[in-house]
Amino acid sequence: MMRYGGSIERVVRLSTNGEQPDQPFEVHLIRFPSHEMFAAYRSDSELKALTSERNAVITKTTVVVGHENPRYAT
Repeated sequence: MMRYGGSIERVVRLSTNGEQPDQPFEVHLIRFPSHEMFAAYRSDSELKALTSERNAVITKTTVVVGHENPRYAT
């Protein structure tokens, strides 16, 4: 991931701890410098070579693309 400028910004473990099948166990907030760099990471041959290992430990991956906004005052 670092090779493409990506980083894991935050890992959030949900309080349901995976007890509800429609809820994720963990959410990872990742950052890449551009959509192109993210696409290059996802198509990387070394990452694709890990597909069977990932499938053995990860039930589901959902990618949601967003962008950073200013924080609101609390």
